[in-house]
Amino acid sequence: MRQAVVHSGQSIFDIAIQHCGDVSAAYDISVMNVITLSSQLMPGQVLKLPKVADMHIVEELKQLGIAPATAAQHSDFPEEMNGIFDYTFDYTFE
Repeated sequence: MRQAVVHSGQSIFDIAIQHCGDVSAAYDISVMNVITLSSQLMPGQVLKLPKVADMHIVEELKQLGIAPATAAQHSDFPEEMNGIFDYTFDYTFE
């Protein structure tokens, strides 16, 4: 059975795209691991994985050394990126 180790800041959707090549695999991952799609994953957590949907995407991410981590907290960003994201919303619409 295929498995993946969760890295800091990763969501179930990040795992799905990184290891299965398709975000729709997130549902299968959630069922296989008895977690919800919105469950907060912990670094080091091991998840069971379904089959690869798109090997091209999986291989490309691996070659580029990319591990998506869209659930990263503001404090998880490198110091040089602090200040780029201010989490405000401008309500002025024309």
